[in-house]
Amino acid sequence: MGVRTHRGRPCNRADTRGEWPSVIQLHDRAAFAWGGTPAPPPALAHRQAAAAPAPDDSFCARAGAPDGPGAAVPTQNAEVCIRAIRVLASLGHPYRLTAIGLWRGHIGCASVPGDLTAGQGRLNSVAGRELKQLFRAFSESDELAFRRAAQAIIQDEESKEHLALARDLRKILGGQGGTAGQLALATPEPPSDRDGGWPLADIRTPSRSLDDLVVPHTLDDAFRHLVKEVGRWDELDAAGIPRRQRVLLYGPPGCGKTSAAEAVAAELMAPMAVVRLDSVVSSYLGETAANLRRIFEFASGGRWVLLFDEFDALGRSRDDPTEHGEIKRMVNAVLQMLDAYRGPSLLIAATNHESALDTAVWRRFDAVFEFPRPTVHQLRAVLRRRLAVMPHRGLDIDAAASRLKGLPHAAAEQAAWEAARHALLDDRRDVRQGDLTAGIEAVRRRPW
Repeated sequence: MGVRTHRGRPCNRADTRGEWPSVIQLHDRAAFAWGGTPAPPPALAHRQAAAAPAPDDSFCARAGAPDGPGAAVPTQNAEVCIRAIRVLASLGHPYRLTAIGLWRGHIGCASVPGDLTAGQGRLNSVAGRELKQLFRAFSESDELAFRRAAQAIIQDEESKEHLALARDLRKILGGQGGTAGQLALATPEPPSDRDGGWPLADIRTPSRSLDDLVVPHTLDDAFRHLVKEVGRWDELDAAGIPRRQRVLLYGPPGCGKTSAAEAVAAELMAPMAVVRLDSVVSSYLGETAANLRRIFEFASGGRWVLLFDEFDALGRSRDDPTEHGEIKRMVNAVLQMLDAYRGPSLLIAATNHESALDTAVWRRFDAVFEFPRPTVHQLRAVLRRRLAVMPHRGLDIDAAASRLKGLPHAAAEQAAWEAARHALLDDRRDVRQGDLTAGIEAVRRRPW
């Protein structure tokens, strides 16, 4: 059988070794191109390939021989390749796009079967709608609408399994690129204390992501589910399902509660506002409740991740006989405002002293997450991550992590910085075992 050509080239685009790619090879190429999704089990892939519809004879006839023009066509190999490409397309996005490219590349024909392109129009219309919203928000200088449209685009890319692209877009919008820095300038100023004019919150651009956290898998999964849920609040509202927008984090100090709140803000591409307790709590009668009201009104005016760090200062037990009436009125105000809040922001409270909280505080929160002290394995992961950005050699990180057993995540981070500082002051750029040992001993000597 002769070889047909397309635009003067052989239709066959198989590699020079005369081998048609298998479904596993095609899947792996797609995984590499679209963010590293692991290949399916070989048995499943071959079962899918066997169950795929057989290609018609015209497609097999158009497939040329691996050895170039004029060679005989290994029909069974062409069929396997076509089956593999179709199986790849059946896996959905992003593999459908890769399958189309491989069809044109390996089979060498410009016309693509309809089963490979099914669903493309719908996906393009989704992207087009979000892009229009993005440009409209930019032209109207509506920073919050811009962020919402950008978030919708990123979520759409994630639904297509374009994970690498979605991750890069999140980093850019979250503050690791010039555009995000410019957007941060457009965020409104936080409210101020009426007497001293002090800001009641600090605005921060989050720089951590959930991938940066070293926490138990159950906690990581819970935060990822929360981020997904916040992005679909409108669907929950339409279905009459209550949102989870008040979250309490508790656990020992230095175990990642504030970092987790920052990571959630980064994943949501929302600015983070940290309540300043030194400004909120006032010595004047009734002024603390007034400051809290300003904070909640601020959270209702835009989409924020609002963090109440050291929340026990605001939600302490009212049964304590040593507390005066103003403190109890403050706690009452906090409970009422938490109950009444229905704005667009996510409220996160963090405390190291959960036993000091008023018993009525707990039920005001829609989700409660405990942050335990890290295991030795997690401490090892923290050390490796922090030391990975520093030149080093010959470090016994396993032994160092064992020496930190029982200490929080912050102790492992501090030990890595102590080691780097020790090396720098010794006029060296590389961290050595002696530096790490000195850093470990330094953090073991201090309280945590």
